[in-house]
Amino acid sequence: MKLYRFLFDLDDTLVDNIFMKYVLPEISRKIADVAGVDPNIVRRMIVDENIRRIKSGLYAEAFDWDDIIAGIQISFGIKDPVIFSEEVIKFSKMASPRPGVEEALENIKSRGGRISLVTNGFLKYVLPVLSKAGILKFFDKIVTPDQTGYIKPMPEIFLAAMGRGEKVIHVGDSVSLDVCGARRAGVDPVLVMNIPKFLSKLDPIKRVPAAADLIRKKFEEETYSFLAGRPCLPSYLIVDMRELLYVI
Repeated sequence: MKLYRFLFDLDDTLVDNIFMKYVLPEISRKIADVAGVDPNIVRRMIVDENIRRIKSGLYAEAFDWDDIIAGIQISFGIKDPVIFSEEVIKFSKMASPRPGVEEALENIKSRGGRISLVTNGFLKYVLPVLSKAGILKFFDKIVTPDQTGYIKPMPEIFLAAMGRGEKVIHVGDSVSLDVCGARRAGVDPVLVMNIPKFLSKLDPIKRVPAAADLIRKKFEEETYSFLAGRPCLPSYLIVDMRELLYVI
């Protein structure tokens, strides 16, 4: 095979998103209990501050969840704060590879491929998740905003994960962050997305035009679509990570 470099997103691509499923709800609840407010208010405050920082050009700072959550607790006068990174470590035990992930990563490695992680999570947040999921061993590069100062969909964070002379493919579940970001970096994007059964009978290339309207709809519903401006179409559309074999 060619000298392939696969770039991967983490949440909802390789593992379920424990931040959205467990960490954010738990932190919101704990802060709300002390502050005497609805947990949904706290959750909205956390997300709003993330978006405010992005729109202010504070890109890496926007994903410093420890700092964001500390600031919100200060605003409520909470003296015994919840620490985001500690909650990540606690809930990382829930992390497990999504179906087909280990098989796909092992196959890439067995063929001489190289594997990078490109994520908007800080290194201290993603390492416990990768370790508990048992897939840390597959990565020779992990690229994060706290290391680079950039976030997806900025091309710089993708370029930092690549080497010279490599055929690069990026795999992720977000149209706005992964597909559009990869396009900006000159990389072929693979979108991981659930699609109707009749579309899954098509090969990963032919699925793209057939599912174009669904992809655009997904883009419109994504939190960070404002960063991309307009939707982008992937080169491949897969529903199971084992379908990456088709791409190689």
